[in-house]
Amino acid sequence: MRVLVTGAQGCIGAWVVKVLLQRGVDVVLYDADPNPVRLSLLLAPERLSRIPLEVGKIEDTARLKSLVADGGITHIMHLAAVLMPFCQADPVEGGMINVIGSLNVFAAARDAGRPVRVVFNRHDEFVAPDKVNHPIVIDLKTGVTREGMITARSARIILDTGAYASDAPSIAEIATMMAAGPYDIPNLDISAHTVYTNKTPAGSVRAPSGPQVAWAVEQHTDEV
Repeated sequence: MRVLVTGAQGCIGAWVVKVLLQRGVDVVLYDADPNPVRLSLLLAPERLSRIPLEVGKIEDTARLKSLVADGGITHIMHLAAVLMPFCQADPVEGGMINVIGSLNVFAAARDAGRPVRVVFNRHDEFVAPDKVNHPIVIDLKTGVTREGMITARSARIILDTGAYASDAPSIAEIATMMAAGPYDIPNLDISAHTVYTNKTPAGSVRAPSGPQVAWAVEQHTDEV
């Protein structure tokens, strides 16, 4: 078994490498950073010096395919990724790394000429997330004619963002869009605010603010 670990010098990747080495697995490191800062904190210098480190970008299709095909790789643990702040600052580069990079990993395994197993390791997001969905308080009012036509709606939305703002401002914007619902309403007065609380930080977790606001809007509309 020879395992290629992408993003090997990240927070999770470094610990994965350490565990694999403890189990006697032959490991190849792949990372854009040539300086193994985190790994140097986990491994003795002489041990670290014996581990092959391939410096390259996950979006480099040819390099990745060549490394897997010619390097005797039997397994790929794909951990290379960038987080939301990076993607917000540079969405094109973020997409290249997170999306194209992942596709490159699968293409390299497919084209290796032999079976290569890919571990697409994202279970940590669900086992130990650093964020939760925003708890939301919503005050809705809707004006209708005697014939049942909706003519106006107001909504006041309060999002509990926990200890840090994170991406709450953009999620608050999504909440205001959801508050109108899929209806043609000529008069809208909708606002959203985020508040800090002494709780786990909230953020983008699978359809951010959509389910909470949509549920409230549809329950309210049913009552109307």
